[in-house]
Amino acid sequence: MLITDFMLAETGISHHLPQLMGAVVMPVLAFASLIWIDWRMAVSMFAALPLALLVLWASTKAQRKLSGRQIQAKINAGNRLEEYLQGIRVMKAYNLLGDRFIRLRDAFAELRRACIRQEALLGPFVLLSITLVRAGLTMMVLWEKHGDEALCPFLRSTARTPLFQRCSDG
Repeated sequence: MLITDFMLAETGISHHLPQLMGAVVMPVLAFASLIWIDWRMAVSMFAALPLALLVLWASTKAQRKLSGRQIQAKINAGNRLEEYLQGIRVMKAYNLLGDRFIRLRDAFAELRRACIRQEALLGPFVLLSITLVRAGLTMMVLWEKHGDEALCPFLRSTARTPLFQRCSDG
């Protein structure tokens, strides 16, 4: 257990923290650079970001519920494995091998189902958010290439903000 705790701390410090910093710093630098080039390109690039964040925020309830089930299944599987390892001498002494490990097998099967369920149900939310964020690049290219006439129909249907007020006039 202690080794697992150190491994989790090391993974968080050496892998997750640098990725988080890169995920925060690069969009800020990109936004600042695009503002320097053309503020409309910067706005169109990041226009879909609030919608993507809203999708991720909406998925947090499902994520908490599924994560709780997965953690319970992981704890149960760990307990069953520990029970098996502590009782292995007794089982070998009385030749209790074979189909006697049903609880251990069931615990690992439930852990597998919980992991698959979490990935399968949360994956579409993440992929939708990625798609929305990448739509900003398409909007930026359309803005640069065609200006107002290309983006106005799209913005008229998705955003009703004062920033894009001139789109609703046309």
